[in-house]
Amino acid sequence: MADLETALVTLATASITGGVALIGVHLTNRATAQRTHEARIYEAKKQERTELLSKAEELYELTDKWLLGFSHNFLSLVPVMHGQYEYNTYLDSIIECGESQKSRLIRVEMLIAIYFQNLRQPYQKVLSQREEFNRIIGAHKKAYKRGEMNGERYIEPFEKVALALDSEGEALKMAIAEAARKIVKESYEER
Repeated sequence: MADLETALVTLATASITGGVALIGVHLTNRATAQRTHEARIYEAKKQERTELLSKAEELYELTDKWLLGFSHNFLSLVPVMHGQYEYNTYLDSIIECGESQKSRLIRVEMLIAIYFQNLRQPYQKVLSQREEFNRIIGAHKKAYKRGEMNGERYIEPFEKVALALDSEGEALKMAIAEAARKIVKESYEER
């Protein structure tokens, strides 16, 4: 009977030890699976932030080039308004940069619409100034076509709107930079 009791104790001990080992393996596997899952989530978020930061950098660069196009437009048209150049000279310079400006604007609009909705307001301010900028260009063009070669009356309002456009453009670029800084800050905070 003693042998039976010893065998039962041994069997019970082996069963308990085996059960504890099995539970330990299960808990270890579960913890490993959880860590792996968390690591995948972290990497996915890290990749998402990296891509978003890349989009912000692209948006900043495209916006800067787009805004430089307005400066080019301004600098090309003012001599025409002074009567120093013919309108066709101005048009030739604008045609050269026009296509690249169009593709930049489309990309800027897409990036804001998809990734940076919070930049919609400063972007709209730039567009409002652009409309005024284009309104003055259109008024000067009509006058020029009517034979009014001296467009000096348009210079002062054109300068004012060009400065306002530049100011709103800088505000948009600063908002883009702030969005990029926020992405970078979130990256460091999550580490």
